[in-house]
Amino acid sequence: MNRIDRKFAELKSAGKNALIPFITVGDPTADVTLDIIRELEKSGADLLELGVPYSDPLADGPVIQESSGRALKSGITVLKVIEIAKQARSEGSELPMILFTYYNPLLRIGLERVFELMKESDISGVIIPDLPMEEDAEAKQLAERHGIHLIPLIAPTSNERVQKIVGRASGFVYCVSSMGVTGVRSEFHAGVDDFLASVKA
Repeated sequence: MNRIDRKFAELKSAGKNALIPFITVGDPTADVTLDIIRELEKSGADLLELGVPYSDPLADGPVIQESSGRALKSGITVLKVIEIAKQARSEGSELPMILFTYYNPLLRIGLERVFELMKESDISGVIIPDLPMEEDAEAKQLAERHGIHLIPLIAPTSNERVQKIVGRASGFVYCVSSMGVTGVRSEFHAGVDDFLASVKA
């Protein structure tokens, strides 16, 4: 069973919600990232999103854009992120790890090779924010073959599309609570409760 599945089953039986922090790997360095992973696990993180720095992170706001810039300057690539995940696992981390990456870095290496490396490094899931459902067939097939969850993003959209995405999802679904880039919000949009209810239905 995938680590994500085990963790959610454990949380459900305990009546708890999941704490899933996101970090930009390599900001400021690879070694500090390993320290951060250790501290997050000790502090109660349930799963962990490993952000691959990208030069043009369209879905991300200024905080992650700046963080990605620093990580890129320190030489972090998708291959290095996978290597850091493998190192964290070899040091005893039990956290289910989820790669958060844009599509181009994966294409440059080759999807099949990337999924092989993720499996070798015991990465449990991948989120690709710029890969729509209509174009994810190859990635989804490779993910399933390697026992990795391809976790979809769901934005506030038509109920029909929401149900289509949920119906083919694995692991969990990443609900985008507001339109636009990531970052601090003073409030959620008025329809967020209805949106979440439609996803759960």
